[in-house]
Amino acid sequence: MDVIPQTNPDGEALGTVMVNALGENPLFEFEQIAHGGTGSAEAMSLWNWMERHLPLACLEYHSYYQVDRPSFRPYLFSTELHRSEGRKTMAEEVAKRLLDISTGPPMIVEVGDERFSRCFPYQLIEHFDTISHFYKLHTRESLEDNLKQTVRVFKTIVEVCERF
Repeated sequence: MDVIPQTNPDGEALGTVMVNALGENPLFEFEQIAHGGTGSAEAMSLWNWMERHLPLACLEYHSYYQVDRPSFRPYLFSTELHRSEGRKTMAEEVAKRLLDISTGPPMIVEVGDERFSRCFPYQLIEHFDTISHFYKLHTRESLEDNLKQTVRVFKTIVEVCERF
């Protein structure tokens, strides 16, 4: 198990949130990197590390701060992206279990999604058949509730993966 914190302190300090101090948005650079291109230092470092340490599963946590966004929401990437039937079955079970423990409606990311196909989880699935999703927490929730949900989500994924 690896935990890789990837914060955005430059963007936060400048009030630009999703971009770093150079105006780059690491979240949407992984398709170009996966196909041999370049990207921000943050995205390049994460992709290069992941290529050397391929996981069975990867969960990328984010936290909403916008008032109108739901709390505890999974972004579920289409299981049709998986090449292996075993991984597809596992991804379906992870998705089902995440829905069971979430209060917000899911965001379903279909094959070929214009925006999210450029993200890390999509590219991990497409290139390495990794079970991969986003999970959204929310700053309106207490730190204690966010931490409890973080652990609940993590345990859920581990439980599913252990069964396969």
